[in-house]
Amino acid sequence: MQNKRLNNLFGSFGEFGEFGNTKVGPIVYRLGHVVFILERGVRFPLGPPSRSDNYKKMDNKQLNFNHIIPIEVFHESDDVEVEILINDQSKFKKVFTAAVVHKQSVAFDHLYEPGQRNKLKFIFSGKSEAKTRYLKLNSININSQNLNVFNANYVPTINQEWWDSLSGDDKEKYLEVIYGKNGATYGWYGTVDLEYITVVDQKGYLQKRLSKETNDIEVEEIISRKLDKIFLFQENVLPWNNQND
Repeated sequence: MQNKRLNNLFGSFGEFGEFGNTKVGPIVYRLGHVVFILERGVRFPLGPPSRSDNYKKMDNKQLNFNHIIPIEVFHESDDVEVEILINDQSKFKKVFTAAVVHKQSVAFDHLYEPGQRNKLKFIFSGKSEAKTRYLKLNSININSQNLNVFNANYVPTINQEWWDSLSGDDKEKYLEVIYGKNGATYGWYGTVDLEYITVVDQKGYLQKRLSKETNDIEVEEIISRKLDKIFLFQENVLPWNNQND
């Protein structure tokens, strides 16, 4: 009976009890000023462990991530515009003057939902055609984690009337300009899309997937296996996805 009362008051081993309105950790025997287990010679700090910053983040469950995207923009003879959207929400839009190599690090925040599949879109546009023009994505960093820019889906926008006016040899040359700079440099107007998933941690992501119907899991497995995942907690990040200092 007495042990039961003590457990209710202070909590059994590994649990928390209540003393008045204050939660307290388990009672332990101690020698000196730190906990000491005689058999193993192990010392522990007094009292329950404090909650880490990770768990404080978990409480509000907000995935408000910072984005840093260094870009380079050029057009030999006309102004061009670059717009950046996340899930169709515009986050950045700017006109860049002609005949100047523009280098800018675009920075903004965006609030995501846990387990959400997202699309980051770049729109590169202008009024006149030119052989020398491009949008270059040096890197894409979200919450101190890198997206693989080489996974982007590039869709060039070609003026059909202008294209039909070109000779066969000119078309071959421009095809090299349009598609030959694939990767991180895009030599034509159009859109560049990257898809990724934002999650709290790996455990939560797996639990959410297992809660779905079997058919949904199979379809998602095919799609999401290749998508980058951006985590709230840094300990889930693979080394090659960490931001380079």
